[in-house]
Amino acid sequence: MAGAPKPDEVNSRFHCLESNQIILCVRRVEKDTEALSQALLPKPPINPKHPTLPMDTHLRQRNIQEYFSWKRSIPGLPVEIISEIASHMHPLDLLSYSRTSKAYRKILLSRGSRVAWNASLATVPDLPPCPPDMSQPKYAALIFDCHCFACGADDANAVDYALRVRFCDECFSANVSDATEVFRELPRYVRDAVLLLLPTTNTLGNEICEALNTTFIFRPDTDFDRVIPGPISLLNAVAHIDQDLFYIPELRAIVEWFWPLPTAESFVRAKKLLRQRVEYVTQRQTHAALLLAWNRIIGNMPLDASDPLPYIYAYELAQLSISFEENRHLGVPPPADNADDDGSYDDVDQCELDARVDAMKVHLCSSLPPKNPWQVAEEERLRERREAVARHKRIETRKGELEMWYQIFVCLLLDRSAYDYSTFPNVYDGARLWDYLIDSQARTPIASCTFLDALGEDLDAKIDSYVYKVEDALKALIVDPGIPRIGRDGRQIYWYQNSNKSVLLERPIAMFTCDKCDKDAEFPWPDINVHWCTAHPHDSIWARNNVLNLSWWRDGARTAEEIVYATGLEAMAILSLDLAVKTGRLYCSCGDPSLEQPEKLNWAKLVRHVLEHDRMNDRIASADNVASKSDASSLVWINDHVPEACMKYSPNPNMEAASKRVRAEPDMASRITKWLDHCHGSSVPQCSICYALSPRKNKKDTWAHLSATPDAIVYHMQAKHGKTFEESDVQFYRV
Repeated sequence: MAGAPKPDEVNSRFHCLESNQIILCVRRVEKDTEALSQALLPKPPINPKHPTLPMDTHLRQRNIQEYFSWKRSIPGLPVEIISEIASHMHPLDLLSYSRTSKAYRKILLSRGSRVAWNASLATVPDLPPCPPDMSQPKYAALIFDCHCFACGADDANAVDYALRVRFCDECFSANVSDATEVFRELPRYVRDAVLLLLPTTNTLGNEICEALNTTFIFRPDTDFDRVIPGPISLLNAVAHIDQDLFYIPELRAIVEWFWPLPTAESFVRAKKLLRQRVEYVTQRQTHAALLLAWNRIIGNMPLDASDPLPYIYAYELAQLSISFEENRHLGVPPPADNADDDGSYDDVDQCELDARVDAMKVHLCSSLPPKNPWQVAEEERLRERREAVARHKRIETRKGELEMWYQIFVCLLLDRSAYDYSTFPNVYDGARLWDYLIDSQARTPIASCTFLDALGEDLDAKIDSYVYKVEDALKALIVDPGIPRIGRDGRQIYWYQNSNKSVLLERPIAMFTCDKCDKDAEFPWPDINVHWCTAHPHDSIWARNNVLNLSWWRDGARTAEEIVYATGLEAMAILSLDLAVKTGRLYCSCGDPSLEQPEKLNWAKLVRHVLEHDRMNDRIASADNVASKSDASSLVWINDHVPEACMKYSPNPNMEAASKRVRAEPDMASRITKWLDHCHGSSVPQCSICYALSPRKNKKDTWAHLSATPDAIVYHMQAKHGKTFEESDVQFYRV
């Protein structure tokens, strides 16, 4: 059986717990070793279906009637004969035999029947022996039975040989989980010590993993090589991590002993017991690996002698057995005389390996499967599913560590003067640029020094690759710039004929919206990247492969083309247009008070302003025969945002003209304010003329709503209807 982990590794885990200088701020509690012994004892499972009842209470027979008296009497056979019969039974049959009556149960589950149980287990070819700390009936139930250890259900295929539990799906979820929630409030040094004392689920999965310390490759007589699944060094207790799956009752019992922290004297007294526990945990893990390998052999019994797969698994089981006997999973090097010319250790005592495999071949070819193949397949399917879920959680944990280091070293500590930080990805996408630091099984935490080394090596290359990929995806959103577009008056407006795609993001039409934001906000590149990093730091900018969570502002692009065509700025880049708007060289002369001052404006906001007025004009233009209405002479609509008339460009800054807005005279402002006082809190002012001109009399159309300010109402009446304010022109609509 396997020995203990390396003393140095175990001592490093327990050193902090013994030191008073390291954790003076933690209150110590005197605890005895008896409490620790109780915490290390096996714990009954949680029964989620009947949480108030002990295990199997609802299944026990009570008040047996007289016509069931045969269940209470022992058949007229000597106990020796019953034991002899039992010794020739298959373990599953013996379990069923012991459940036929209380009398048989009393006989077959007594200590005197150990010989019969051992003989029964010995009838199963190549089955690893029963551990000394486990009873033979429970061992048989763990391997062959299908009843849940918690609730007694007969569909329990969620089995784990390291935790030594067999549960149905519901009970497995209630009793087995990772330790992240339990460890949430515990210091790191307490968590490290607890992990040494707990067995975890089988760590040798089906995936052929990269070896962390030791991986064995061996070559049976087949056409391909076989690698032992997973590094067997993971069976060492020091390799356990928070994201492994543990037996929850056992985990909580041990945590209760360690927290509050025992005094240094209590810990020294319990040190021998703790070290024995570490050895015991490693032994359980190695025995579970042997059982898993044996189970794979049973699940792949040969249909004919030409099937190589069962023999490959037989090599795996023999190889694992020899490796565990030599403590190879604990880092003990193989004998020097087994080394190949290249320094590898492929052949581990090849003669002994061949002898064990030959013995297994005889059993594989001459016996029926000792276990239901369907049950084996179902257990393997559930185990693979659990491993996939656990691996996903580990990967997400490692990515969370990458996000933490990226946020610290890139977002907070990086010298921004040396980089164009507007093109950097957010925390989510930036951390995943270095996801190659995550090992194949995601079991190794990402240390700060590891991330810093990678950051120093390829920061520029990673950022450049991100920028190139996002820019390429943004360009793909924009329609072919060589296709001409026709303006609303029928003329052909400006387009980028034979434009170079590499400069497409510099064009006035290159404005984008965020798919996750409800508000109207458009940005050019790289401002759209800055918005995403600020508003969505923990969401990927990618909706799926090469598709962004961004959209091209198509309506704004048409309006932008009309503006640059009207002002003669077709060749000006979008950043230059931004600067022209901010400096007052490019502006709208409409005087709309809702338009921000030039200092706060940019090209996208100016295009949005013109587009909103164009939409209002389109709405009125779609009305049917306005002149036929009874009071058509008063229903006037003026389109004051024809780009050729309202958009102005000056080579020199003209902040006075660009800042000019319509203002209400004091008397008119007082009059409008008095009228607005009639508006209730749940109502909004609405232009009655716009409502009358609307093709659909729908008061829920917000385009006809007015801003509740005197300046906005005066501007609307003058610019859109060519008249002064009248109280009858503004009505109130309850929303």
